[in-house]
Amino acid sequence: MHTVRSVTDLKPLLTVISVVTLVTGCTTRARLAQDFRNDRDRCLGELFMDRSSSNCGWLDVIEMRTLDERNDEYLIASDHMGRCRWSYIVDRATRRVIGWRYVSGEDNCYNRIDWLGPW
Repeated sequence: MHTVRSVTDLKPLLTVISVVTLVTGCTTRARLAQDFRNDRDRCLGELFMDRSSSNCGWLDVIEMRTLDERNDEYLIASDHMGRCRWSYIVDRATRRVIGWRYVSGEDNCYNRIDWLGPW
């Protein structure tokens, strides 16, 4: 004969499930943020807007600013809602990416798992 368990009997199990879910979610978000930084770093030294480059060639440039006599800054948005914005700093003479920075704040920028969605 089966015994009917009360909700209080399940509290320890529910607590463990909640903690594991929370830790996994935070770890995944941190990993996606690190992947975002790694993708930006891969463009360092590459030609800016070179269509043969999968990371640096297909970008939605919003605005270009002149930083000084040698460098330009290109403001970029990574999602359709514009939450994540960063900029590449490009050497005007060589057209190579020499740096990048967050514009919208680091918390808004992380890689999304788009490959799970419909194409």
